[in-house]
Amino acid sequence: MNYEVEDYRKPKKEPELGPWSSYSVPKKFSVDYIIKMFLYLWIVPWLFGFQLTALGLLFNTVIYDYIYYRYIKYVTSSGV
Repeated sequence: MNYEVEDYRKPKKEPELGPWSSYSVPKKFSVDYIIKMFLYLWIVPWLFGFQLTALGLLFNTVIYDYIYYRYIKYVTSSGV
């Protein structure tokens, strides 16, 4: 048996995210998602003296959610 070539460990099961419109954040990333969502939608605008409208919050939430979805896909696919 050649241990340098054959890997007998069980492969880690990656979360199946599906399409962006219907995915849910995996449990592993949930706390990070909530903290960053609060930070980017409330704290950073407040530090710069901005106040987002309801429509601005909606658009920023959608944009942030899409960016975080792409981040999760990248991290889970590359094994980082």
